[in-house]
Amino acid sequence: MPNPSKSKILFICPYFGKFPKYFNLWLKSCSYNRDIYWVVITDDKYDGAVPSNVFIRNISFDDFKAFVQSKFDFQISLNGAYKLCDYKPTYGYLFEEYLKEYTHWGFCDLDCIFGDIRKVIGENNLSGYEKIFGNGHMTIFRNTHDVNRRFMTKITRSYESKYHKPIGDIITYREILSSNDMFFFDEWNTCYWNRLYEHNINYIYEYLNIPVYKNFELIGDLYALSYSFKLIKDYTNEQGYIVDCDIQDMVFVWENGELSCKYVAGSDISDKKLAYLHLQKRDMCINFDNIEECSNYLIIPNSFEEKPHTLTPEDIRRYSADKPFEKAFTMEFFGEQAKNNIDYLKNLFPNGILSGM
Repeated sequence: MPNPSKSKILFICPYFGKFPKYFNLWLKSCSYNRDIYWVVITDDKYDGAVPSNVFIRNISFDDFKAFVQSKFDFQISLNGAYKLCDYKPTYGYLFEEYLKEYTHWGFCDLDCIFGDIRKVIGENNLSGYEKIFGNGHMTIFRNTHDVNRRFMTKITRSYESKYHKPIGDIITYREILSSNDMFFFDEWNTCYWNRLYEHNINYIYEYLNIPVYKNFELIGDLYALSYSFKLIKDYTNEQGYIVDCDIQDMVFVWENGELSCKYVAGSDISDKKLAYLHLQKRDMCINFDNIEECSNYLIIPNSFEEKPHTLTPEDIRRYSADKPFEKAFTMEFFGEQAKNNIDYLKNLFPNGILSGM
């Protein structure tokens, strides 16, 4: 008999463009979370096997944009797939009619590998909080009429950040969704260029005094600008995110649906279980065969490898050796960062030489 108190989660994943090279491993990690579901809404085609708890729905970007527009009574801006970051908190509202059988909905990225999500987060936390985590690469919401409309909350703010661009005292979702600019409405402000607009779904929850489960220790969010693995451990610092410098030598192991961070602690290896690993646009390659039959593998910079029978501290140090001249990320990620930096300068100096770009 199914447990009536057990949460039922659907992750909604609009994705336009080519799937990551390791999309098959993403799917495999979904498949081990047998009672959690994903729907990928995309214009890409995938000919491989798809787990029974993952649904792929094909649609053009223009048709998807028309669907989103039909849900709002004002002119939206959705000028590219990256702008979807601002729409992620609206998915519970946009897809409400498809969520009737689910207790929770969420969004997540395709550059992730999942562990045992329910086991790591805990059913008590899923039932006890209406929002789990606070990042664009994974957030889970309770599925209710009010929660699905939290993004519509108005916040009155006075801006003191040196990087701000005021748009009046009240920022609303209408301004965010109708602007061509990126607000990163889905997550914490973590870099100087997205502190231009100090408003996002996490600020709304703070403003409403609604507790959020945000145990950063359960997230493997990799720092993007380092070849060797470094974890981001906090996103709520006033100056942006904080990189964890206490753990220097680490790899990750996916085994039978569980994901572990293995790191060197003195002369020993310690490990911690993770809900997911965010690879942050890393240029990963797969260096083993028989992915469908594989039950474990090793994740190192910047590849997926067969897991050795034994893993020693020396192995982890060798895998973790930094290569400063090796690029850690794809050119797509570099382009996104460059665009955001240009947007930052354009907003800071609206009449400057970049204003026409």
